[in-house]
Amino acid sequence: VKLTQSISLPAYSYDQKYQTLTLRERPHKFLYQAANCEFEIFKEKVSKFGPAERVEVVASQNYNSLPFQLSGKTLKLKKGQYTVDQDVVIPKGLTVVFDAGVHIDLKNNAAIISRSQVSMNGTKSAGITITSSDLTGNGLTVVANNSSSKMHYVNVSNMNTLTRDNWKLTGAVTFYECKVDLLGCTFNNNSCEDGLNLIRCDFNMRHCSVSNTASDGFDADFCKGILSDSKFENTGNDCIDFSGSQIKISKCTIKGAGDKGISGGENSQLEIIDCYIDGAHIAIAAKDLSTVNVSGTDIKNARYSFSAY
Repeated sequence: VKLTQSISLPAYSYDQKYQTLTLRERPHKFLYQAANCEFEIFKEKVSKFGPAERVEVVASQNYNSLPFQLSGKTLKLKKGQYTVDQDVVIPKGLTVVFDAGVHIDLKNNAAIISRSQVSMNGTKSAGITITSSDLTGNGLTVVANNSSSKMHYVNVSNMNTLTRDNWKLTGAVTFYECKVDLLGCTFNNNSCEDGLNLIRCDFNMRHCSVSNTASDGFDADFCKGILSDSKFENTGNDCIDFSGSQIKISKCTIKGAGDKGISGGENSQLEIIDCYIDGAHIAIAAKDLSTVNVSGTDIKNARYSFSAY
């Protein structure tokens, strides 16, 4: 099927409107060109599914399944133990505060989805727990453009993959297009593709732990950030995976990576200082025009210490 006129698609943004195209029959593939590769033809299979729904209509905007207290534009959850068996969807324009000592058990595929910035104020002596006793919980997702969120001393465990109709995410915890401060958090025993997934975020992550993840431990896409004094253990795939990101990694311990200990891809710029890697197929990988600078780092029990593509 040849189109009667060309279609120009801009780079993706959250507020982008979908373009509708009516054809005589459903094509098997689309052939297209990219603006920066004008002499190359790309192919893309056509999905039988429609576009994913936006967060606002994935579920009704209902946060009443948790006893938040609303004061002005602050939505606060006080210390206590809560069982949640339906989605908690928070609209934009608020600040969501979790007090130290909050314990949430997500059951029946429930998820916490916030369009507002989140402040999780755990402490060393009184952390915050988000877990799933029936192993079906769909974790925490924050889609709060140009806002600042924090997770301090939060333990996230036993999560599964968030799937709503045609919308599927990869992280037990996902932050999208915001600033994130992570301190003293643990992400363990999660069956998702990623224990933690940050997308287009600026972040500072320190004294955190990611372990026993089905695939990647920490996956950051198109991010800028600092990762320090953290541990990554027993991941099915990569312990740390960066795409299109600029990251400084220091004093981190990596053990038992199923594939790569640290991976930089899609033109990432990584600086790795004083780290320890024990057990990996590839300890450190640089892919797709990425630049990876390594100093003061010990590598043991890796089939390949360094790989470049």
